[in-house]
Amino acid sequence: MKTNKIDPEYLQALGNMMHRMKGIRYWELIRDMSSAELVILHALGNTQTGSMQVGELTESLSMHPTSVSRLMNSLEKKGYVERSLHEGNRRITDVSLTEQGKKKSDDNNRILNDYWMTVLAGLEKGNLKKLVLVSEELVDRMEEVYLDMKSEMK
Repeated sequence: MKTNKIDPEYLQALGNMMHRMKGIRYWELIRDMSSAELVILHALGNTQTGSMQVGELTESLSMHPTSVSRLMNSLEKKGYVERSLHEGNRRITDVSLTEQGKKKSDDNNRILNDYWMTVLAGLEKGNLKKLVLVSEELVDRMEEVYLDMKSEMK
């Protein structure tokens, strides 16, 4: 894999920036939910039906089944989701948003959308455009290098 030499200061500066970003716990703007619960509610809220099989949810979020089960218990107690046995295969569990869960998911999306809109609106328009272009380039490159390195491991 070909790499260009970069100044280590850039790597340090990027690491510092990512550390600062991680420290801004914007998901705490959502009340009464852990970040993991928020992720699950968001995943369910972004499906057309508002439901998924628990196994699919576990796999799509790269979470351990025990963790997802614990989170489902918590979300069920809060009235946001309900579980049911899959029609035709009782070994599969479906999880669906309740009406209260749909409302909470919509409220969460509105709060986080407002946050990001406010953050981005504070940037100069030219810088925002550059940020999007550079971010797309960075993510493309991250995916490419990840796949290359992963294939080299085989």
